[in-house]
Amino acid sequence: MKLDKKLIKKISAGLIIAFPILIFWSGAFIFKQKYLPKTKDEPIIYEQGESEEEKEEIVKLIVESGEEEKEEYEIVYKEDETAFMLLERLQEQDGSFSFEYEEYGEAGNMITTINEITPDEDSFWEFFINNEESPVGVSSYKVEKEDELKFEIDIIDNYGNDE
Repeated sequence: MKLDKKLIKKISAGLIIAFPILIFWSGAFIFKQKYLPKTKDEPIIYEQGESEEEKEEIVKLIVESGEEEKEEYEIVYKEDETAFMLLERLQEQDGSFSFEYEEYGEAGNMITTINEITPDEDSFWEFFINNEESPVGVSSYKVEKEDELKFEIDIIDNYGNDE
């Protein structure tokens, strides 16, 4: 069976064009995975052969500033870091997160503004750890692996009334 010369030329031309394109896109994908920073929506991909101990532990931060306004962030866990230190580090690393606070000496810092949202005078940013009201402030709480920290605007009259 003899192949038509025109067909062979078309197949050859197609391969000559397709092969460099395939090489280029493969290289671009590998470069992106290895060298570009991950966004908060991208999964973290671990290198082959990496053990469980080498995988980064993640702490989740949730900010609820209204009934339907909710923002979530993930940041790598660091040993011996307070929640306040984590917020400072997140602010440095993620341009979409910001916060302000007031210092109260030994009592610690109180968060007054998150992502340019400041509660009115009879409300405040309540701090939760793993869906429980925190018994301590952000300056005192030492973050643990896989914690879920949350800030939610609450009315001062409702504080402590979970009924």
